[in-house]
Amino acid sequence: MECKISCLKRRNAPFVIVVKAEVFEVLGIIARFFPNVAQERHSQVMRWCINSVQDQLKPGAKQELALIAGAITGLDNCLYNFSEKAAKDVPVILQLVKTLVNVPEDISRFAAPIGEELVY
Repeated sequence: MECKISCLKRRNAPFVIVVKAEVFEVLGIIARFFPNVAQERHSQVMRWCINSVQDQLKPGAKQELALIAGAITGLDNCLYNFSEKAAKDVPVILQLVKTLVNVPEDISRFAAPIGEELVY
């Protein structure tokens, strides 16, 4: 029987991290497909996703790729119904994307925050 829940497929990450990542994804899906329900908390969900990615990219932090992926997916879904409230977060989001995309290939995944220093 095939596993239908994606968090159960991520066996290499700690369970708490996987659950947190899946919560970000679910909150983003709710914000995307039910914007009238999530309207009051839309900016708060975006802030949670942004803060989680920022915390993961800090120097010395233990990077959990499952959590980063879940937060980015949640943020992506939140941005689907882009509102003017989210406009203030655009520079921060662009900074995060720039940091995540411009990581040198010759480093290990644990040295990912070094990529942020190399970009600037």
